[in-house]
Amino acid sequence: MSNKAQFDSNSLVQFEFSRQVEVDRSRDPWFIIDRLDMDVSVEHFDDCADQNDLVLSMKRNKENSVEVFYFSLDRFVSGNELEQEYKNRGLISDPYAHIQAVIDDPNFFSRLLTASQWRDPKGKLCRCTITPRHDMPGFKLCINTYNTGWLWTFLFAGIRP
Repeated sequence: MSNKAQFDSNSLVQFEFSRQVEVDRSRDPWFIIDRLDMDVSVEHFDDCADQNDLVLSMKRNKENSVEVFYFSLDRFVSGNELEQEYKNRGLISDPYAHIQAVIDDPNFFSRLLTASQWRDPKGKLCRCTITPRHDMPGFKLCINTYNTGWLWTFLFAGIRP
């Protein structure tokens, strides 16, 4: 587990840290989601057939033990730009590991907005966001398709391929 903040005099603080997690990849994504003590919202738009298709499109990587890296950006970015940011850091998105990290250490993540992004089999951008609830303890998990961009307030989760 590591934490570091990189400072650039021309931008906002960019946070980078990591968490080691154990993920049971044999489990259905709904099992992982159901383990969360969170308010869950799964929304589908455009040509995504239904909620189940969207959740099942979450990327499943092979390794059960992974280090999840989190990074922030100092600007608004599109989904395509975020894909490039992942590549520039040598990372790939892993929603399973992202969710597992929050399950493992909810106190650490209690004030952070975290996210991961992937493409469904049709190439549509999908995202998983986990944000602290303001009205009560806990988190809100949202999985949806989108065609907008990302605010600088999110920390993006990824693993090394």
